[in-house]
Amino acid sequence: NTGITKPALAAINKRGKIRFETGFDADKVVMKLTPPIVVNGDSIVSQPVAVQLKHYVPGTTIRYTTDGTDPDSTTSPVYNNDLQIQKIFELKTRAVKSGWYSSDVISRYFFTTRYRPDSIALLKPADAKYKAKEGKTLADLIKSEPSKGTGKWLGFQNNNFEGLLIFKDPVKASSVTLSLLRDIGASIFPPTSIEIYGGPDRNKLSLLGKVFPKQPIKGDPNTNLPITCEFSPRDLQFIKIVATPLAKIPEWHGEKGKKGWVFIDEVMVN
Repeated sequence: NTGITKPALAAINKRGKIRFETGFDADKVVMKLTPPIVVNGDSIVSQPVAVQLKHYVPGTTIRYTTDGTDPDSTTSPVYNNDLQIQKIFELKTRAVKSGWYSSDVISRYFFTTRYRPDSIALLKPADAKYKAKEGKTLADLIKSEPSKGTGKWLGFQNNNFEGLLIFKDPVKASSVTLSLLRDIGASIFPPTSIEIYGGPDRNKLSLLGKVFPKQPIKGDPNTNLPITCEFSPRDLQFIKIVATPLAKIPEWHGEKGKKGWVFIDEVMVN
């Protein structure tokens, strides 16, 4: 901070055995921004909540998308403290600033659950190694990280996942979302089918909807994977969910021919 000129510094450095350095000249280097920070602690909410994003570099703009595409640095919406969690979506964000390289894109899923069941019964047991808190796991509003070893996932391989959601009072529902894990290396695949049944009598449930999740291809990354089954609005007191594991892992996989796993950590009713 002496204000010495560059020619004077060069002259000093020529005269002695001590070399003086002036430090890092950031004006000549283009640096890459770190990604935005998602402040929200909860990924699952039961009522609208504002998304909170921040960045520590002054003058940084945060751009985002909620449709699954990556945000670009010029045309994607700018975050202005006006984004709310009102539905299930994947939030992708990127930091941009003139004179800097844009940050990497980061992704985070947000979930809504309008109706929480009073209890959930597992009609078939989870694997002994991956049973978490059993039925309570599915409605505790705790989202697990995308790794099988967190202790927060229910794992099914030899059994279908079959769960019964019980409500003391009927709820007018029109969709059920399963929060699943995809980890191809660990043989954890999406179910081949998900069936939703419901009604006022647990012994007389009608099929409300059925979906066939898209199966991954070689190289797909580990991720949280929400899959939603929609149906016409119904007054429901009981909802039964059946998710069928992959019967045979594909030929390109090291465990080809074996059964796949289904990992689930939350069920959301809207």
